[in-house]
Amino acid sequence: MKRLLLLFVSLYLLHIPSFLFADDCTDALEEAKSFYEQGDYVKAKALFEYVQAECGDDYGDVVTWISKCANVSHNVVIKNFVVNGVSFKMVYVQGGTFNMGGDRPQQVTVSDYYIAETEVTQALWKAVMGTTIQDEYEEYKKQCEGMNIHLRMHGEGDEYPMYYLSWNECQEFITKLNQLTGKQFRLPTEAEWEFAARGGNLSNGYKYAGSNNVDEVAWYNLINTHPVAQKKPNELGLFDMSGNVGEWCSTKHKGYRVIRGGGHKYYSRYNTITNCMYNFPNSDGPGVGFRLVTQ
Repeated sequence: MKRLLLLFVSLYLLHIPSFLFADDCTDALEEAKSFYEQGDYVKAKALFEYVQAECGDDYGDVVTWISKCANVSHNVVIKNFVVNGVSFKMVYVQGGTFNMGGDRPQQVTVSDYYIAETEVTQALWKAVMGTTIQDEYEEYKKQCEGMNIHLRMHGEGDEYPMYYLSWNECQEFITKLNQLTGKQFRLPTEAEWEFAARGGNLSNGYKYAGSNNVDEVAWYNLINTHPVAQKKPNELGLFDMSGNVGEWCSTKHKGYRVIRGGGHKYYSRYNTITNCMYNFPNSDGPGVGFRLVTQ
């Protein structure tokens, strides 16, 4: 009873409408999700906890929702964008100086920027490019004709990350997105990517993006990708910066382009925030996608 009373007081102080106190788990859950979508994680977490207390841990996967809100600062600034009916969020990252890299870290300074809350989803890709993951898969199969490679899909659905993408294809997407929105989106530099993965100026020094426990934050050592934002976010409220799909960066390295974030195919050690991979800009595959940045 004491815990419930504290929850009720918390909800009252957050000015949540009184109709939510009715014994209606569905309405409370939907309202909590609405607060989450608006970026008001404090109110969202309080309401999810209310649903948990009143309706049980299993109702509406409420434990996962609480986990999503847990480490997100209430000071996080979010911009929402909509393209052909598909929305996506960009999270503000205040610039700063940090030691970049693992074995031989170098001091690097980045300016302020916004970075996408999640990897580009298949829904967003279709809204911009008009093609699907199946189209990209078929194109990749053509490229691999005559090679002894076993090909398959690695997760399909609107909320799954887009993959089978080369760096060049990401640039095509960004060009079209900028035309549609009138904005200036781009790929992150390697430094911007790592700074955001670390949690920016809110960093707790974790090994992975948001935790020292890889299972809390990453899909890894798996055949398939998973829908975005199902694991715990990092300190900035960013999801899947460890695991799920690797992410192209704009940074060039000896004719290659940098890939960060590990991916669903790799062991945990490849999903640390400092791990770095490379590939040719015209090379694609089932394990690489991207996330957006803008100023």
